[in-house]
Amino acid sequence: MANTQSKIESLEEQISKLVVENDKLRRENAERGVEIAKLKAESLQEVKTRERIEKTMLDLDGVKDPLQGNNK
Repeated sequence: MANTQSKIESLEEQISKLVVENDKLRRENAERGVEIAKLKAESLQEVKTRERIEKTMLDLDGVKDPLQGNNK
């Protein structure tokens, strides 16, 4: 009986450790999710900025938007 109780206590201790580790990993995962969302937003902003720069460069060269069909 004492051996069984010892095994139960050992398993309960392992479960407690795993619960703590799981909580930590969930927090870290949530933080990574926030970080990924920020990076995606920054990437989108950079793409938009690059597109504006390319359009401005084309306008400065006297070339209209090629999708509009009115190139010089």
